[in-house]
Amino acid sequence: MTCHDIFNTARTERAKCPLTEGRYKLEEALRAIERWQDFVTTVAARVRTGGKFGKAENLGPCMADERGPYLKGIPAQLARLIGYDILPAIAALEGDGVPKAEVQRLLSRAETDVQRLIDAREAVRLCPKGGISREYDAMCRGESELLAVLDTVDQVCKFWRVAVTVFPSSAQTQPWKKVINGLQVQH
Repeated sequence: MTCHDIFNTARTERAKCPLTEGRYKLEEALRAIERWQDFVTTVAARVRTGGKFGKAENLGPCMADERGPYLKGIPAQLARLIGYDILPAIAALEGDGVPKAEVQRLLSRAETDVQRLIDAREAVRLCPKGGISREYDAMCRGESELLAVLDTVDQVCKFWRVAVTVFPSSAQTQPWKKVINGLQVQH
């Protein structure tokens, strides 16, 4: 299954249980991306310096001896997160007090960004069928394809991360509008 397939399946699944508010789900999703970035950075640093992993060592989201399959699965998890949580959370921001027209504008922008991330070429590249050794080799050279992907998603989500901090609860008015209109995402 490609990342594109996983993304589409996640969107279909979410449609069966739509969100009524989006802010909390968007915050959860952004924290998940940050945890994956921290995990990949930790593994890459250890691999780059030639450090060894203890079999029972806890690396956060998995044990050290599970890191290969976990690293390999991050792109699929990310595709699911975007389809099941991030886009639906943006669509549900009206329940958090964001006006419908503004939600539509934000969602349109997000859809454009997501299509850039989850297109057919990226799906093949991000969900490799082979082993994780290529990623470890890149880490030894101070590179990481997974970290680059997560950094790209983080950059796209930067807009949402900042916007989440200024979205009002439904009891507040529109102090967020000026901030959102001034945000720029660097691609």
